[in-house]
Amino acid sequence: MSWVEGSPLRDFVGVLPLFKDDLDEPSTEALTLAWLRAMCEALDVLHRNGLIHGDVSPGNLIVSGRDLVLTDYDFVSRFGEPIAAPGALLYCSPSHQTGQAASPSDDLYALAASFFHVMFEHEPFRHDGTLAKDRGLNREAVDAEQRAEYPTVAAFLDRATDPDPARRFPSAAEALKVLTVEPPVSPPTVTAVPAGEEAPRREERVEWLRSLLQSYPGSRWGNQETRGLDSDFAEQTYVETPSRRRSTTTYGRAASGSSSCAVMLATARQRCSSISCDGSASNAASHPSAYWKVRRTTACASG
Repeated sequence: MSWVEGSPLRDFVGVLPLFKDDLDEPSTEALTLAWLRAMCEALDVLHRNGLIHGDVSPGNLIVSGRDLVLTDYDFVSRFGEPIAAPGALLYCSPSHQTGQAASPSDDLYALAASFFHVMFEHEPFRHDGTLAKDRGLNREAVDAEQRAEYPTVAAFLDRATDPDPARRFPSAAEALKVLTVEPPVSPPTVTAVPAGEEAPRREERVEWLRSLLQSYPGSRWGNQETRGLDSDFAEQTYVETPSRRRSTTTYGRAASGSSSCAVMLATARQRCSSISCDGSASNAASHPSAYWKVRRTTACASG
Protein backbone atom coordinates (compact mmCIF):
# COMPACT_ATOMS: atom_id res chain seq x y z
CA MET A 1 0.00 0.00 0.00
CA SER A 2 1.29 3.47 -0.88
CA TRP A 3 0.57 6.82 0.76
CA VAL A 4 -1.82 9.00 -1.28
CA GLU A 5 -1.48 12.78 -1.06
CA GLY A 6 -4.72 14.66 -1.55
CA SER A 7 -8.06 15.69 -0.11
CA PRO A 8 -11.23 13.61 0.41
CA LEU A 9 -13.99 14.08 -2.12
CA ARG A 10 -16.28 15.34 0.65
CA ASP A 11 -14.23 18.57 0.63
CA PHE A 12 -15.45 19.23 -2.93
CA VAL A 13 -19.18 19.31 -2.21
CA GLY A 14 -20.68 22.00 -4.46
CA VAL A 15 -17.38 23.17 -5.96
CA LEU A 16 -16.81 20.70 -8.79
CA PRO A 17 -17.63 23.36 -11.45
CA LEU A 18 -14.81 25.51 -10.08
CA PHE A 19 -12.41 22.59 -9.78
CA LYS A 20 -12.99 21.52 -13.38
CA ASP A 21 -11.81 24.99 -14.48
CA ASP A 22 -8.58 24.48 -12.52
CA LEU A 23 -8.09 21.15 -14.29
CA ASP A 24 -9.02 22.63 -17.69
CA GLU A 25 -11.78 20.08 -18.24
CA PRO A 26 -14.37 20.93 -20.93
CA SER A 27 -17.32 20.45 -18.55
CA THR A 28 -18.17 19.33 -15.03
CA GLU A 29 -19.76 16.18 -16.42
CA ALA A 30 -16.55 15.36 -18.29
CA LEU A 31 -14.63 15.54 -15.01
CA THR A 32 -17.29 13.53 -13.16
CA LEU A 33 -17.39 10.86 -15.86
CA ALA A 34 -13.61 10.49 -15.78
CA TRP A 35 -13.67 9.96 -12.02
CA LEU A 36 -16.63 7.58 -12.10
CA ARG A 37 -14.96 5.48 -14.79
CA ALA A 38 -11.76 5.33 -12.74
CA MET A 39 -13.70 4.19 -9.66
CA CYS A 40 -15.65 1.58 -11.59
CA GLU A 41 -12.42 0.22 -13.05
CA ALA A 42 -10.93 -0.04 -9.56
CA LEU A 43 -14.05 -1.75 -8.23
CA ASP A 44 -14.07 -4.09 -11.22
CA VAL A 45 -10.62 -5.36 -10.22
CA LEU A 46 -11.94 -6.13 -6.74
CA HIS A 47 -15.14 -7.72 -8.03
CA ARG A 48 -13.30 -9.95 -10.50
CA ASN A 49 -11.38 -11.28 -7.53
CA GLY A 50 -14.58 -12.01 -5.62
CA LEU A 51 -14.27 -9.06 -3.23
CA ILE A 52 -16.55 -6.18 -2.20
CA HIS A 53 -15.09 -2.89 -0.93
CA GLY A 54 -17.96 -2.35 1.50
CA ASP A 55 -17.36 1.31 2.39
CA VAL A 56 -17.37 3.53 -0.68
CA SER A 57 -18.02 7.09 0.50
CA PRO A 58 -16.82 10.68 -0.13
CA GLY A 59 -14.45 10.30 2.83
CA ASN A 60 -12.72 7.28 1.26
CA LEU A 61 -12.39 8.77 -2.24
CA ILE A 62 -9.25 10.91 -2.37
CA VAL A 63 -8.70 13.65 -4.94
CA SER A 64 -4.99 13.53 -5.78
CA GLY A 65 -4.09 16.02 -8.50
CA ARG A 66 -6.32 15.17 -11.46
CA ASP A 67 -7.05 11.66 -10.19
CA LEU A 68 -9.54 10.12 -7.80
CA VAL A 69 -8.25 7.26 -5.68
CA LEU A 70 -10.27 4.63 -3.80
CA THR A 71 -8.89 4.06 -0.28
CA ASP A 72 -9.73 2.37 3.07
CA TYR A 73 -10.21 -1.37 2.60
CA ASP A 74 -11.14 -2.13 6.22
CA PHE A 75 -14.61 -3.43 5.29
CA VAL A 76 -13.64 -5.67 2.35
CA SER A 77 -15.84 -8.80 2.20
CA ARG A 78 -16.26 -11.78 -0.11
CA PHE A 79 -19.17 -12.24 -2.46
CA GLY A 80 -22.14 -13.82 -0.70
CA GLU A 81 -20.86 -13.21 2.83
CA PRO A 82 -22.89 -11.08 5.24
CA ILE A 83 -21.55 -7.59 5.78
CA ALA A 84 -19.96 -7.32 9.21
CA ALA A 85 -20.41 -3.54 9.33
CA PRO A 86 -22.45 -1.32 7.00
CA GLY A 87 -19.85 1.40 6.46
CA ALA A 88 -21.17 4.95 5.97
CA LEU A 89 -24.93 4.70 6.57
CA LEU A 90 -25.69 7.77 4.47
CA TYR A 91 -24.39 6.08 1.31
CA CYS A 92 -24.50 2.30 1.75
CA SER A 93 -27.20 0.16 0.18
CA PRO A 94 -30.18 -1.05 2.25
CA SER A 95 -28.87 -4.62 2.05
CA HIS A 96 -25.70 -3.54 3.88
CA GLN A 97 -27.79 -2.10 6.68
CA THR A 98 -29.72 -5.33 7.11
CA GLY A 99 -26.64 -7.59 6.97
CA GLN A 100 -27.56 -9.36 3.74
CA ALA A 101 -25.05 -11.07 1.47
CA ALA A 102 -22.64 -8.66 -0.24
CA SER A 103 -22.81 -8.10 -3.99
CA PRO A 104 -21.03 -5.83 -6.52
CA SER A 105 -24.14 -3.67 -6.90
CA ASP A 106 -23.72 -2.57 -3.27
CA ASP A 107 -20.42 -0.84 -4.07
CA LEU A 108 -21.93 0.86 -7.13
CA TYR A 109 -24.92 1.98 -5.04
CA ALA A 110 -22.61 3.68 -2.53
CA LEU A 111 -20.50 5.20 -5.32
CA ALA A 112 -23.56 6.77 -6.98
CA ALA A 113 -24.91 8.06 -3.66
CA SER A 114 -21.54 9.64 -2.86
CA PHE A 115 -21.36 11.48 -6.18
CA PHE A 116 -24.95 12.67 -5.91
CA HIS A 117 -24.12 14.35 -2.59
CA VAL A 118 -20.93 15.99 -3.91
CA MET A 119 -22.46 17.14 -7.20
CA PHE A 120 -25.79 18.49 -5.96
CA GLU A 121 -25.03 19.46 -2.34
CA HIS A 122 -27.93 17.40 -0.97
CA GLU A 123 -27.97 14.20 1.02
CA PRO A 124 -28.92 11.50 -1.50
CA PHE A 125 -31.81 9.84 0.35
CA ARG A 126 -33.05 12.55 2.68
CA HIS A 127 -36.76 13.08 1.91
CA ASP A 128 -38.63 15.64 4.01
CA GLY A 129 -36.02 15.34 6.73
CA THR A 130 -36.18 11.53 6.84
CA LEU A 131 -33.65 9.05 5.48
CA ALA A 132 -35.78 6.99 3.06
CA LYS A 133 -33.72 4.87 0.68
CA ASP A 134 -36.81 3.02 -0.49
CA ARG A 135 -37.81 6.24 -2.33
CA GLY A 136 -34.60 6.43 -4.32
CA LEU A 137 -32.50 9.56 -4.79
CA ASN A 138 -33.89 12.87 -3.62
CA ARG A 139 -34.41 14.29 -7.13
CA GLU A 140 -36.90 16.86 -5.86
CA ALA A 141 -34.06 18.72 -4.17
CA VAL A 142 -32.17 19.14 -7.44
CA ASP A 143 -33.05 21.79 -10.00
CA ALA A 144 -34.09 20.30 -13.36
CA GLU A 145 -31.66 22.51 -15.26
CA GLN A 146 -28.83 21.37 -13.01
CA ARG A 147 -29.62 17.72 -13.65
CA ALA A 148 -29.76 18.43 -17.37
CA GLU A 149 -26.07 19.34 -17.26
CA TYR A 150 -25.24 15.71 -16.41
CA PRO A 151 -27.28 13.52 -18.78
CA THR A 152 -24.91 10.53 -18.77
CA VAL A 153 -24.01 10.77 -15.09
CA ALA A 154 -27.66 11.19 -14.07
CA ALA A 155 -28.59 7.97 -15.88
CA PHE A 156 -25.85 6.13 -13.97
CA LEU A 157 -26.91 7.57 -10.61
CA ASP A 158 -30.57 6.67 -11.11
CA ARG A 159 -29.92 3.06 -12.12
CA ALA A 160 -27.21 2.38 -9.53
CA THR A 161 -29.52 3.50 -6.68
CA ASP A 162 -32.80 2.12 -7.98
CA PRO A 163 -35.02 1.03 -5.03
CA ASP A 164 -35.46 -2.31 -6.81
CA PRO A 165 -32.17 -4.28 -6.54
CA ALA A 166 -33.00 -6.24 -9.69
CA ARG A 167 -32.80 -3.07 -11.79
CA ARG A 168 -29.38 -1.98 -10.52
CA PHE A 169 -26.05 -2.63 -12.25
CA PRO A 170 -25.02 -6.25 -11.63
CA SER A 171 -21.33 -5.40 -12.05
CA ALA A 172 -18.87 -2.56 -12.49
CA ALA A 173 -18.26 -3.74 -16.04
CA GLU A 174 -21.94 -3.11 -16.85
CA ALA A 175 -21.76 0.34 -15.28
CA LEU A 176 -18.72 1.18 -17.40
CA LYS A 177 -20.76 0.57 -20.55
CA VAL A 178 -23.11 3.38 -19.53
CA LEU A 179 -20.32 5.71 -18.45
CA THR A 180 -18.35 5.32 -21.69
CA VAL A 181 -21.24 6.22 -24.00
CA GLU A 182 -20.30 9.41 -25.84
CA PRO A 183 -23.04 12.06 -26.19
CA PRO A 184 -24.50 12.19 -29.72
CA VAL A 185 -23.00 14.78 -32.04
CA SER A 186 -25.25 16.42 -34.62
CA PRO A 187 -23.77 16.21 -38.13
CA PRO A 188 -22.89 19.54 -39.74
CA THR A 189 -25.43 21.04 -42.12
CA VAL A 190 -24.20 20.90 -45.72
CA THR A 191 -25.83 23.01 -48.43
CA ALA A 192 -25.42 21.70 -51.94
CA VAL A 193 -24.11 24.24 -54.47
CA PRO A 194 -24.99 23.72 -58.14
CA ALA A 195 -22.07 23.06 -60.44
CA GLY A 196 -20.52 26.22 -61.79
CA GLU A 197 -21.84 28.44 -59.00
CA GLU A 198 -19.86 29.91 -56.16
CA ALA A 199 -20.93 29.06 -52.64
CA PRO A 200 -22.51 32.05 -50.86
CA ARG A 201 -20.23 33.93 -48.53
CA ARG A 202 -21.14 35.29 -45.16
CA GLU A 203 -19.60 37.91 -42.98
CA GLU A 204 -17.70 36.70 -39.94
CA ARG A 205 -16.89 39.13 -37.15
CA VAL A 206 -13.98 38.76 -34.76
CA GLU A 207 -14.33 41.53 -32.19
CA TRP A 208 -10.75 41.53 -30.90
CA LEU A 209 -9.32 41.65 -34.45
CA ARG A 210 -10.78 45.09 -35.19
CA SER A 211 -9.08 46.67 -32.15
CA LEU A 212 -5.78 45.14 -33.26
CA LEU A 213 -6.13 46.46 -36.80
CA GLN A 214 -7.02 49.91 -35.49
CA SER A 215 -3.61 50.16 -33.85
CA TYR A 216 -1.60 48.86 -36.80
CA PRO A 217 0.32 51.52 -38.80
CA GLY A 218 -1.37 52.29 -42.10
CA SER A 219 -4.52 50.33 -41.29
CA ARG A 220 -7.68 51.55 -42.99
CA TRP A 221 -9.51 50.85 -39.73
CA GLY A 222 -7.39 53.37 -37.83
CA ASN A 223 -8.01 57.03 -37.12
CA GLN A 224 -9.69 58.72 -40.10
CA GLU A 225 -6.78 61.10 -40.67
CA THR A 226 -3.78 59.21 -39.27
CA ARG A 227 -4.74 55.67 -40.29
CA GLY A 228 -3.44 54.23 -37.03
CA LEU A 229 -0.11 56.02 -37.17
CA ASP A 230 -0.81 57.98 -33.99
CA SER A 231 -1.25 54.87 -31.82
CA ASP A 232 1.02 53.74 -28.98
CA PHE A 233 1.77 50.62 -30.99
CA ALA A 234 3.04 52.67 -33.93
CA GLU A 235 5.07 54.93 -31.67
CA GLN A 236 6.74 51.99 -29.92
CA THR A 237 7.53 50.00 -33.05
CA TYR A 238 8.67 52.83 -35.32
CA VAL A 239 12.13 52.33 -36.82
CA GLU A 240 13.57 55.29 -38.67
CA THR A 241 15.68 54.48 -41.73
CA PRO A 242 18.35 56.81 -43.18
CA SER A 243 16.97 56.60 -46.70
CA ARG A 244 13.50 57.65 -45.60
CA ARG A 245 14.33 60.11 -42.84
CA ARG A 246 12.21 63.17 -43.21
CA SER A 247 11.60 66.09 -40.98
CA THR A 248 8.19 67.28 -40.07
CA THR A 249 7.33 70.41 -41.96
CA THR A 250 5.91 73.16 -39.89
CA TYR A 251 4.17 76.13 -41.23
CA GLY A 252 3.85 79.25 -39.15
CA ARG A 253 1.35 81.87 -39.81
CA ALA A 254 1.44 85.24 -38.13
CA ALA A 255 -1.48 87.57 -37.81
CA SER A 256 -1.58 91.00 -36.34
CA GLY A 257 -1.88 90.79 -32.55
CA SER A 258 -2.23 86.97 -32.49
CA SER A 259 -0.23 83.80 -32.73
CA SER A 260 -1.00 80.45 -34.33
CA CYS A 261 0.69 77.17 -35.09
CA ALA A 262 0.29 74.57 -37.77
CA VAL A 263 1.44 70.98 -37.77
CA MET A 264 1.92 68.98 -40.92
CA LEU A 265 0.50 65.51 -40.48
CA ALA A 266 2.25 63.42 -43.08
CA THR A 267 1.36 59.80 -43.75
CA ALA A 268 3.04 57.36 -46.06
CA ARG A 269 2.43 58.68 -49.57
CA GLN A 270 -0.94 60.11 -48.63
CA ARG A 271 -2.38 63.55 -48.65
CA CYS A 272 -2.99 64.94 -45.23
CA SER A 273 -4.23 68.07 -43.51
CA SER A 274 -2.45 71.00 -42.00
CA ILE A 275 -4.32 71.63 -38.76
CA SER A 276 -3.94 75.02 -37.15
CA CYS A 277 -4.48 76.07 -33.57
CA ASP A 278 -7.52 78.13 -34.48
CA GLY A 279 -9.35 74.93 -35.55
CA SER A 280 -9.19 75.49 -39.33
CA ALA A 281 -7.74 72.93 -41.70
CA SER A 282 -6.25 73.16 -45.17
CA ASN A 283 -5.00 70.56 -47.57
CA ALA A 284 -1.26 70.04 -47.68
CA ALA A 285 0.93 68.56 -50.35
CA SER A 286 1.61 64.87 -50.45
CA HIS A 287 4.45 63.89 -48.15
CA PRO A 288 6.35 60.70 -49.08
CA SER A 289 7.57 60.11 -45.54
CA ALA A 290 7.36 56.50 -44.36
CA TYR A 291 6.30 57.69 -40.96
CA TRP A 292 5.69 60.88 -39.06
CA LYS A 293 5.84 62.17 -35.55
CA VAL A 294 3.82 65.08 -34.38
CA ARG A 295 5.72 67.98 -32.99
CA ARG A 296 3.87 71.03 -31.84
CA THR A 297 5.69 74.14 -32.96
CA THR A 298 4.40 77.56 -32.19
CA ALA A 299 5.30 80.35 -34.52
CA CYS A 300 4.84 83.67 -32.92
CA ALA A 301 4.82 87.04 -34.61
CA SER A 302 3.74 90.48 -33.66
CA GLY A 303 2.24 93.44 -35.39
